[in-house]
Amino acid sequence: MIARIFALVFAAAALCAEEYNFTASPAQTLSIREGQRKCVVVRQGKQLAEVYIFGRPGETGLLKLSRTPEGLTLDPTEYFKTVPDKPNLNLRAVFDLDKLKLAENVTKSTLPNNRITLVVSGPENGSLTLYFEGRTRSHFYRAKNVKLKPGLQSCTFEAVLPDTLKEISARISISRPGVYTIQSIRMEPL
Repeated sequence: MIARIFALVFAAAALCAEEYNFTASPAQTLSIREGQRKCVVVRQGKQLAEVYIFGRPGETGLLKLSRTPEGLTLDPTEYFKTVPDKPNLNLRAVFDLDKLKLAENVTKSTLPNNRITLVVSGPENGSLTLYFEGRTRSHFYRAKNVKLKPGLQSCTFEAVLPDTLKEISARISISRPGVYTIQSIRMEPL
């Protein structure tokens, strides 16, 4: 009986997971227009994923963005050469906070530990920063630096979220040149 209860709790928590799969067939070319700072990658219902730039932008026409059968490919190499200081390119994926709070009610805890799982490939010696990011009364974030190896890899990051969150997203921040391909990003309660 106890095993059945645990199985139901874990099955309900799995239903609360949400994932963005960035693969696309046929391939799509994306761009950030001159004078703008972002480009929508996915918009479906409550789901929104966008690539955006912090700070002073360089020549956005040099930024290579596409969705392919392998995933969302970001190549900021030539673009970063035109950025005056601290080049940075970000992908933000908004998640449904109500689904995570549903898990809170199922498990009878405060907002549970949550996990972001990112499936990505990048340049040798590449790195990125993975964030839980949201809004309470002010800006909330937790960050983890991730070193990349050649080939596709799965990166995870776990954090406890405050119960006062009004929205939550996963953010990937790239500040080194190279070709990065993001296959998927998932957020789930543990």
